[in-house]
Amino acid sequence: MATFFKRKRRRTHTGPNKNEKKVLRGQEADRLVRTAGLMKDRFPSVQRLTVQLDFVTPQQHLLDRQTRVFNPTDVCDFSVSCPGRCGGQGAFDLEAKIKSVIDSRQARAEGSGTCAEALYPGSPEVCGSQLRCKIEATYSS
Repeated sequence: MATFFKRKRRRTHTGPNKNEKKVLRGQEADRLVRTAGLMKDRFPSVQRLTVQLDFVTPQQHLLDRQTRVFNPTDVCDFSVSCPGRCGGQGAFDLEAKIKSVIDSRQARAEGSGTCAEALYPGSPEVCGSQLRCKIEATYSS
């Protein structure tokens, strides 16, 4: 065989490719929604839960405003993705705040948080978008 013909070296499989990772993320999100449970199972004393979300840039401009209403038959998904400069990579988890509000039987509460996701991998600069939320809970008698 001539010396200018070289055999191709095959790469060893190092891990999942980007498509497999995408499928895994989708499956993980579906699993989280399924395991979240219904609101009547997790919080039986709550008749209605309203969460108003205001997303604000670091310069205090309103990015987005959402209102989420949870009834007893709804799935408890209290995570929100960040619409800021991080491109949706950041997320806010309202689970702990909502649980504390319901455990203390408060009718109204407010909370806030800042997205600490990097703008791109390896960047020291973070997104900095803020979430301001107002929580209103209606309890059954």
